[in-house]
Amino acid sequence: MASRRMFHIDKIQTDAFLYLIPSAQCLFFHCMLTADDDGFVARPLALARMVGCSREDLGARWVPNGNPRLG
Repeated sequence: MASRRMFHIDKIQTDAFLYLIPSAQCLFFHCMLTADDDGFVARPLALARMVGCSREDLGARWVPNGNPRLG
């Protein structure tokens, strides 16, 4: 697993991402940091609990490709 990750500014400064509540934004960054090279997060529920997010932050606000969505 790589120990460095890069976030593209165009992705995290979109209205869709900034529309997410702060806990969901935090969870996005932690998921990106802990994902393996294929983008798989081994224990997403444990990660959500570690950073103080709810189960809704984990599943309700994400689409399958990992990008945030409105609503």
